Amino acid sequence: MARGRTRRCTLASSAWKSAGGGRSPASPPTRPSAPSSREPSSAARGDSFTPTWPLVKRLAAGEGAEPLRGWATGLEAPPDYRWWEVAAGASSSAAAHALIAAAADPDTTGATASLVDAAYHPPVGALTVFLDDLVDRDEDRASGEHSYLAYYESSEAAADRLALIASRAEASLGRLPRSARHRAILAGVAGYYLSATAAETPYGQPIRERLLAALGPGARLLAAFMRLRRLGERKRPGQAGNSPGP
Repeated sequence: MARGRTRRCTLASSAWKSAGGGRSPASPPTRPSAPSSREPSSAARGDSFTPTWPLVKRLAAGEGAEPLRGWATGLEAPPDYRWWEVAAGASSSAAAHALIAAAADPDTTGATASLVDAAYHPPVGALTVFLDDLVDRDEDRASGEHSYLAYYESSEAAADRLALIASRAEASLGRLPRSARHRAILAGVAGYYLSATAAETPYGQPIRERLLAALGPGARLLAAFMRLRRLGERKRPGQAGNSPGP
């Protein structure tokens, strides 16, 4: 899991920058000041992205779910999310990237930052983590690595919940400035993961179908394109630029 996941994270970070979602570390953005009467949101303060997360995740793999549950229940989130969905959302860096990109825009207000926070944590962030767990599921099970998907009783139950989260993500992203860009990023992430052969296993197929239906034609088109690209690259092993992953 570690090698494939690390390479995918690198690729995702590069894709975000290419889409205009961040600036070079050499020229950090200046965050606009939020109105003084409003307390910054939890993700904007960094509360959701606590440095204890890697430790808690390792404890979940070795000592069971209780340390992770305890960490997740202390995070701010809407009440209709399961605790592991909140944990998955908070463990993703997607919200942090989105807030950094928003801070680079001088027109960003505290209200806009709150909308970005709500769109990316938990829904968009959770989807990125669940998708990563989906394509690594067999490898994670073999190695005993923690997986958020394991908390669902079946792939059908996971498909129902992830489709609901995807619908919420789409609705929340639609309320953001430059919503088309945010939706394109989500569609690209989903298309990348759902084009993998690991997403077409008997376990993964219900999840794949429900997510593609919930995320709309953009995600379906990108998944088909990425699938063709993967097939083409398998015929040219060893060439530079081949996509990581299954």
